Amino acid sequence: MILPIPIWHAGGAKDLFLRLRLRLREPCRAGEIRCWASGPYHIYIDGVRLAGGTGGLLLGAPMPERLRFSGAWDSGEIEILVVARAGEAVSPWFCCEGKLFDASAVGGDGVVFCTGVDWHARPRRQDPSGSSDGLVFERQMAIDAPVAGESWEGVTPSTATTSVDGEAADGEAVGAAEFPVAPNELLGVGSVPAQADLEPTTLNPLANCKCVHHDALLAGGHGATQIRTVSGQAVQLQYDLGRQVWGWPALRLRGGRNGVVDLVYSTRRDTVEHHVRFHCGDGRQEMAGLALVRARYLTVRLTGFDEEDLSLEAVTVIERRTVVEAGSRIRVEPQIDAAWQLGAASLDGVRQEAYGPATRPQRYNWLEGWILQSNDLAQTGSARVARQTLLRCAPGSDPVPSDYGYLLALHDYHQHTGDADAADQALDQAQTLISHTAQLLDMSSASSSSDWAPAATAALALAGISAAAVVAEARDRDLEESAAVQRCSELLESCWREEAGLYAEAPDEDTFRQWTNGLALLAIGDEAGRGERVEQAMRRSGVAPVGDLTQVWVLAAGLGRAGRRQRLLDLIGNHWLRRLARPGSTWRDKRAVDATGAAPGPDALWTQYLLGVRPIGAGWSTREIRPPLELLARGHALIPVSEEDHIEMSWVPDRDDEDTGETESTTPDAIRLTLQIDVEGETHLRLARDGRKRPTISVNDEVVWRNEKIYPNPIVHLIAAEEDHVLLLLERTGRFRIRVE
Repeated sequence: MILPIPIWHAGGAKDLFLRLRLRLREPCRAGEIRCWASGPYHIYIDGVRLAGGTGGLLLGAPMPERLRFSGAWDSGEIEILVVARAGEAVSPWFCCEGKLFDASAVGGDGVVFCTGVDWHARPRRQDPSGSSDGLVFERQMAIDAPVAGESWEGVTPSTATTSVDGEAADGEAVGAAEFPVAPNELLGVGSVPAQADLEPTTLNPLANCKCVHHDALLAGGHGATQIRTVSGQAVQLQYDLGRQVWGWPALRLRGGRNGVVDLVYSTRRDTVEHHVRFHCGDGRQEMAGLALVRARYLTVRLTGFDEEDLSLEAVTVIERRTVVEAGSRIRVEPQIDAAWQLGAASLDGVRQEAYGPATRPQRYNWLEGWILQSNDLAQTGSARVARQTLLRCAPGSDPVPSDYGYLLALHDYHQHTGDADAADQALDQAQTLISHTAQLLDMSSASSSSDWAPAATAALALAGISAAAVVAEARDRDLEESAAVQRCSELLESCWREEAGLYAEAPDEDTFRQWTNGLALLAIGDEAGRGERVEQAMRRSGVAPVGDLTQVWVLAAGLGRAGRRQRLLDLIGNHWLRRLARPGSTWRDKRAVDATGAAPGPDALWTQYLLGVRPIGAGWSTREIRPPLELLARGHALIPVSEEDHIEMSWVPDRDDEDTGETESTTPDAIRLTLQIDVEGETHLRLARDGRKRPTISVNDEVVWRNEKIYPNPIVHLIAAEEDHVLLLLERTGRFRIRVE
């Protein structure tokens, strides 16, 4: 068996082509390839792109990626071409092993190949007149003959062998599937001067230029757009993709030798955020960029097609997402139900190898990552991407305040999965982060950052460290966090203003923000009875409101932790539900000003704080259910606790048939609650009194609580009376019918 070796160009080029010529003894219709690489790459066979990978672009270090594809290759010689970028590695490398086979004989031997000395390489030329943002690309497909003056050279084994072996032993990446997204609307077509800047400009009539079938590039379109230009003029088309899309820029065309195609992508109309340039050759040509772009609007400028027509077959963004089936369901009322569905669609666009749109060397935002992880666990119960993100995108040695979101993500992941190995690895990173707390607090005092004033930094640090301490206790680990907790608590307390009922931005300031106070509630909940005061005081004039949906989410989570459920419900209505009528299929699309941020939905806020379903022991071994009987008259929810298991809950008023609803009463209606629990462990069921001084509670038609007294029952292990609730401890799985009156 021949083992793959990592290879690269001997000259150490940052961008390059790698080529292997392979002879097939029989036709093949499918294939798979397992790749490691220091940077992003695309794989072509005979000029047709089959798949691409991110290398170390999204994760802290490259991991093996398994790519599956189909095609039609007859017996004879084929050419495998890899277009790769070095990434951040000092010694770049690409390594793969793969197989082509008959689709009906997947288990057969097929034709096996891997990287080695039989490959060839050559640098990929860059356009010297292109943009300076590094998003300029040359021909990126199989080329029958080298460009004049260039030739294929032998490859050299990379010095990254140890890294490759280490990554291979650590398992494969949770990969992302690809979905080409074509424009859905043509916004404009016309001509512009060939030398005009790519900045937004007024389109002139086509005049002597030709653009036929310009709607062929739209989703559902047929054929190709035919382009012909005249000297000094370019054809320009402007498109709307219909929503914010994150993926590889891609292009497919025929002919047009020596012409240039410029692709401009942006999240907002009439702006330039990403620029990709392609130089045309002969015959059928296909390319995909090596930098992920986020865009809704696309401008295509075509220049230099004076001698040969161009047939433009497709201009797309290849969206990447890790596909996980949503295992949840909520039916409460139409707006809430619609918001839940929109949340699932919103997660599709940010769930790749890691959560969110950050690519290396951009720093991973762990506050946003924690929120997106929370929503994913609420929607799907799948922790695969959460684990990979936690272990691969851990904060570095120069932490920033948002890195404390890593500790919150660690806590939620461990509570959801009980994964001891991942928790132990992440706790090592947590210890490093906690040791920098004093330094970060000092830096926040000297910083002019509005988002990370001393109080905000201390609050998030306190919330994160407290969460990590729960995991450490479960794993019998010592985080040595007491000094950091004390420092954060003292700083946050010094920012409390008794007369205002709010936390100020800093000990020596009297300015207030909802964002900072939301973080404070997230950290300390309703300690000293401040939750209600903060909730009311935040509505006063002079208190700076929250900005984007990330800040709204944190504020809502803080209110939920402090038990302010009605205010949380109002906040969701004001910032999410009222936007449902806007056009768009995700929360990001409905919140245009938040186009480049995380734009999270309220998914986990629903499950944890309103439906009240959350784990309070590792791996859901102990869970709390606090149905919103006092807030919502009826509802049904199916909440995933893993990809296979769920907790199902429904509640409705339990009225007599003779009750017409005409008699006024201060006593709430009786409630009939049904629970289906299939997960072993303890269930702490908290039932709101909701004005009932002496509620009667029945479980499976047997009274277990009446007149503040316990009636022994083998189903209910323990009952405890609280001021606002009655707590029932259930230790069995199965179906429970509960009546509260």
